Amino acid sequence: MFMWRVLTILAVFLLFAVITQVPSWGQSPGLAPGQQVVVEGITRQISTIEWLAPLAPIALSPFFGITLLSGFACYGPDWLPDNVLLSPQSPLANPVLFWTFLSLTVLTSAPRFSKVSKPIAQFADFLETYSAIIVLVGLKLITNLAPATDTESLVMVNAGLLSISYDVLIAIAMAINIIVINTVKFFFELLVWVTPVPALDACFEVANKTICTGLMAIYVFSPFTAMVINVFIFLACLSVFGWVRRRELFFRTVVFDYVLGQINPGRGQHIPARLVVFPAFNVGSIKRRSRCHLMKTENGLELTCQRWLRSSLKENLTGKVVVEKDFWTNSINLPSGEKLTFTNRYNKSLSQLAAQFDGTLTDLTPPPGDLNSARQIEFR
Repeated sequence: MFMWRVLTILAVFLLFAVITQVPSWGQSPGLAPGQQVVVEGITRQISTIEWLAPLAPIALSPFFGITLLSGFACYGPDWLPDNVLLSPQSPLANPVLFWTFLSLTVLTSAPRFSKVSKPIAQFADFLETYSAIIVLVGLKLITNLAPATDTESLVMVNAGLLSISYDVLIAIAMAINIIVINTVKFFFELLVWVTPVPALDACFEVANKTICTGLMAIYVFSPFTAMVINVFIFLACLSVFGWVRRRELFFRTVVFDYVLGQINPGRGQHIPARLVVFPAFNVGSIKRRSRCHLMKTENGLELTCQRWLRSSLKENLTGKVVVEKDFWTNSINLPSGEKLTFTNRYNKSLSQLAAQFDGTLTDLTPPPGDLNSARQIEFR
């Protein structure tokens, strides 16, 4: 989380720096060399606003957001306000790109209208998000929408002992912006899925696409207004990102293992020495629903939570283990109150898992009529 905080602070600083600039287009005749560099720098930052402003709708629906951008660039009417990113010279003005992402939008959106098929869409959400990031960042790094000058390549931003190009910093800001907002959106999408209301998934998807379209329309007519809205959405999502990220990773792991288990029923026959678990409650310094590894040691059990750029958190657990089999998830329970949840990947090998940790197995699988209530309880 330390790395995320550093990068997000850097991204917010860049967004603030871009917003506070005074817009100025083109070149003015008769400027001194130093004044011309200033004008070119402001022109570059205006272009940066056009890249960063539409990130909120793209984060809400990555494929659909890029489809809208490419559609405006390819087929937008002539009366639209000037916007370099949406002009015929834009790298997005490519009919192949438009129709490709339109097809992907249909393929990934259709399963979201039903609770039965929605796990497939949730499984593809990760690929959708990072595919959009790769496309946008790739276009940003290989395309120069601002006027090309000899001095432009010398514009650098110093960060500590490193000197990173301005384009790379903007690319980092774009990736962080999309990931933070999309993570919060995905969390609420999973909450909707586990709620036993059949039409709620379809309503959420329609609302998501409607909001995405509205935000993109604001961007088309006023990139600066869209930028301000994007910053507010980003900061709101960032304030709950750590809490949401732990639960989103837990939900995503459960859904992924469930989908992969339907595709390959033979998965999970081998019990690993380090079992991936998610504590249902805080365990010492390890927060609830953090992704951890559980392994057997000479002194009992050791729970390890790995962290970015920092040492791992470790907690020792003792006592007789009770493995409880449920429907969507399973759990390892200890006498001192710790409950470690893991997915149903190892449902066919739970007796071996219990033996590996010197415990016993209890079957708590609910009857078919109680699956909805069981789903909500297990996903708390």
